[in-house]
Amino acid sequence: MISLLFATALAGTARFDLLESDSGWRDVGNRSSSYGRIDVRSREIDGLTCYAGAVNAAVSVDALLRVTGHMVRSPEWSSASLPVSEELERSGSSFVLFQLFDVPNWTMAADRYWVLRGSTSRSSDGSGAYRYERVDPSAWPRVAQVLGSYSGAVEPPTNFGRWSFPPAGDGTRVEYRGCSAFGGSIPSSIQTWLGVQQLPTMLEELITAAGSGRY
Repeated sequence: MISLLFATALAGTARFDLLESDSGWRDVGNRSSSYGRIDVRSREIDGLTCYAGAVNAAVSVDALLRVTGHMVRSPEWSSASLPVSEELERSGSSFVLFQLFDVPNWTMAADRYWVLRGSTSRSSDGSGAYRYERVDPSAWPRVAQVLGSYSGAVEPPTNFGRWSFPPAGDGTRVEYRGCSAFGGSIPSSIQTWLGVQQLPTMLEELITAAGSGRY
């Protein structure tokens, strides 16, 4: 069991190393935002399409870390429909988050849910980061209890990523890189649309929340 856990940890580290590498990414589209144009890139990691996007914004690293350090409050500022958002566990800057996403009916797909372990960190150069990865939902009975009211909800089998916040001029470079296997039956065309259209929205909403001073 110990060797299996060690191997799993090594696999997770390797995937994050690939995610954080600047090589292998290709441009797949762009979208304008109130903070400037956001270019979306993608790359393959372990057969999974991952997405990345970044933009500079006049918002502090501290403010961004305050928002990402309490992602349980994201239904307050995100346009995504999240009828369930609960923090299951917390220890310092690390926490376990349980959320359910109400997938739009027009996709003809089931709702999605995830249980993630997230953590925020600060580097000596002044930059910040928020990193998350999937954890086994069965460790928290509360998840099964809530899902009893959402029959058919599907958990993405792979879900990991990170936000980075290096200082940039008078503001911060806000970058997201993430990989999520949607699970179930969502056509690849819709997955690409979610990457190109929704990733910039996610960036913009996070920055707006951090700049609002409410969090």
